[in-house]
Amino acid sequence: MVGDNFVIVNDYFKFDNNKLFKTLKKYIKTNPCCGQFPKCDHPKYQSDPNLFNIKNNDIDIIKNNYFNCLLKILNKNKLDIIENKVWAYLTLKNENTQSIWHKHITANNNNNNINISGLLYITETNIGTEFKTEFLNIEIIPHINRWFLWDSSIIHRPKDMISEKDRIVIATSTILKI
Repeated sequence: MVGDNFVIVNDYFKFDNNKLFKTLKKYIKTNPCCGQFPKCDHPKYQSDPNLFNIKNNDIDIIKNNYFNCLLKILNKNKLDIIENKVWAYLTLKNENTQSIWHKHITANNNNNNINISGLLYITETNIGTEFKTEFLNIEIIPHINRWFLWDSSIIHRPKDMISEKDRIVIATSTILKI
């Protein structure tokens, strides 16, 4: 994945989606995106970037699976993490996804690092994620309980649609020392 622009889809794994959905909705409500919320540019229902810090069995399963995916795709025994941000993002039933093109490159990124973004669909949805590169546009076909991983320099957004039911995803941005 280093230096390549493509999406990796990880194997299916299990956790309690219904219980986690309730936990994430509560987390988003009590831990909004930033100190300027609700007068900020972030999506309406996005958590702070510290989701992996909460004590929860399902979050622990997801966190362990995420880091094991990174170990596997990078063919490493250990990760040298510089920065790790993890958000929950909710779109309520009958609301628009608030599709804003963005990428997850931060000031900590340089040539000695790799920046990987990830997405995990928690709820069943027909709303995927779109990616735009110089030569192609692609769209994720959403599947729950699978990590979708890509180079953080790729611009992306949730597909611009009205959600037929509550939709929740977990998103990551991880900077690793090479």
